[in-house]
Amino acid sequence: MCHNNGMGSRPRGLPLMRVRKTATLKKSRRSSQPNYNSINMVKFTGTASKLQFNPRPNRSTRRKWAKLKTLPAIRGLAPRKEAPITKTLKNLFQDYFKNFNAPPDFQRPRSWDADNEYNFFVSLLENTVEGTIVLVDILEALEAVKNIVGNTTKGVKDMDRLYATISLLEEKLKEGYDYIVLDGNNRLCFYIDLFNNEYSIPDGTYYYVPHNGFDFRTFIVSRKANKFKDLPPDVQKALWHRLQTVSVYTQVDWDRMCEIFLNVNDGVDVERQEKRNAFGWSDWAGFIRTLRSENLNLLKMIHKDPIKAYTGDQTIAQCIDFVRQAIEETETIQKFENEIDADEDGKGIPYQAKVKVGASNQGTLDSLYCTVLEDEDKDYFQAQFLNLSHYVSTLCDEALNEKEKEHYKSKAFIMNLFFMMCNGLDTYQEVSIAANLHRERVKDTSQTFAADKKTFYNACSGTSKPCLEYRYIVLTEIISKVHDQLGYSEELEETFSV
Repeated sequence: MCHNNGMGSRPRGLPLMRVRKTATLKKSRRSSQPNYNSINMVKFTGTASKLQFNPRPNRSTRRKWAKLKTLPAIRGLAPRKEAPITKTLKNLFQDYFKNFNAPPDFQRPRSWDADNEYNFFVSLLENTVEGTIVLVDILEALEAVKNIVGNTTKGVKDMDRLYATISLLEEKLKEGYDYIVLDGNNRLCFYIDLFNNEYSIPDGTYYYVPHNGFDFRTFIVSRKANKFKDLPPDVQKALWHRLQTVSVYTQVDWDRMCEIFLNVNDGVDVERQEKRNAFGWSDWAGFIRTLRSENLNLLKMIHKDPIKAYTGDQTIAQCIDFVRQAIEETETIQKFENEIDADEDGKGIPYQAKVKVGASNQGTLDSLYCTVLEDEDKDYFQAQFLNLSHYVSTLCDEALNEKEKEHYKSKAFIMNLFFMMCNGLDTYQEVSIAANLHRERVKDTSQTFAADKKTFYNACSGTSKPCLEYRYIVLTEIISKVHDQLGYSEELEETFSV
C-alpha cells in the first residue's frame, strides 16, 4: 500500500495542490455556524488592513520561494577609526556614559542577569576586567557618510545603504546621543547602574585591589547599605580608577557596523539568532523584529523573555522557514525518505506527495536571512502572524482546562497551526476544529514513522527532515478532516498520476 497525493486517493498535500473549497450545503459555511461570526476576522492597521482575510500564496509565489533568491554582496563605505584609548572609569563615565545608544539592528539587547552582574562586579573589584568597548562617533560618522554621498560613483544599492546610514545617525543625534555602542553594551549599562547608585550590591564580604595597591583587602556590604555611595572611600576610589579600553569609529556605514558586531563576537558565546539580527544587508532582520514586536503576547506564551537573545525572533523565523523552505512544492510526485509504521530496517508504508521535505535548522535560517524579502511576502506574513496571535489567544480563552491551554501555548502547536493556516485553514471555525484534532493526534501512539518509530508527539519536538516529513503528513490529514467535517468538496485544478 502506498499513501500518495495522486489520483484515486484523498490529496494529503491540499494547499500545495491548489484546492478550491466549496460548501456542499446551500448555506454558506460562515452562516452555518453563527457562533463563530464574531471571531472570523482580525482587524488590521496599516498595509495589512488592505489584505483579504488569510491570503493564500499562489503557485508562482511558492515557486519563487523555492528558488530562494540570494541577495548580492554589497561593499559600502570603508571604515576608519581612532587608535584605541584607555581611560579610567571616572573619565569614561564623564565622556561617554550618558550619551550612547545600542540600536537593535546591530547590537544585542541588554541580557545580563543577576549572576552576570555579580561576577562582573567581582572582576572589577579584583581588577581582572578585560576587553574593548567599541563605539561609533555619531557626528563624525555622519559627516563622513554625507561627504561620501556627495562625491561617490557607487551603484544605486550602495547609495541606498548610505542613505539608510544617514537616516539612522541623524535619528540618534535628534534623540540626544553622541555615540552608538557596537560592543560592550552590557558593560556600559552596568557601569551606569553602579555609579548612579542603581545597582544593589549583594550583601557579603568582598576582596578588592586598592588603586595602586599590590595586595587584596576586604570590605563588607550589608543589605541596608548596598549602593556604590555606601562603599568605603578606598573601594570607591579603586573602582573609579579602573581602566577600560575604548575603540571609536569615525567613518562607518550601516553594513560595516553590522560586520563589526559580528567580528567582535566571532568565537564568543553569542546565540545564532543574535548574529542573524545583525545581518544589516538583510531586510528579514528588521522585518522579523517588527513581527516580534507586533506579536509579543503570542511569543510570551512560549518564551519567558522573547527579546533576550532574540528567542522570539528565532521562533518567528522558524515558522516562516517551515512553510517557505522546508516544504517545497514540486512538479512531480516525490516519495518520502521515511515510511509510516516502519520496522527497524525502515520498511513500512510508503508515502508520496508533490512536495520535497527538508530540515529546518540554523543553517536554513541563515539562508532565509540571505534571500530577497518582497513586499507581497511582508504583507502576507504580517497578516498571518496577526491572525495566529488572535487565534491562539482565543483558543486559550476557550480551553476547558489548564492542560488544554498549555497545549495551545506550546511552540510545536503554534508552529504547526501557522503551517496549517498557510496551507488551507481560513477561519477561526476551521482553526478550532483543527486544534481539537491536533490535540487528539498528539496523544495517539497507534501510528509511528521512520525506523526509530517516532510518534506525532515525538516529531513535534524536532525540525529534522524525518520530523518534518511526519508533521507534513499529519497536518495535511488534519486539514483534510476539517474540510470533511464542514462539508467542503475538494476540486483539484490539475490531474496527478502515481
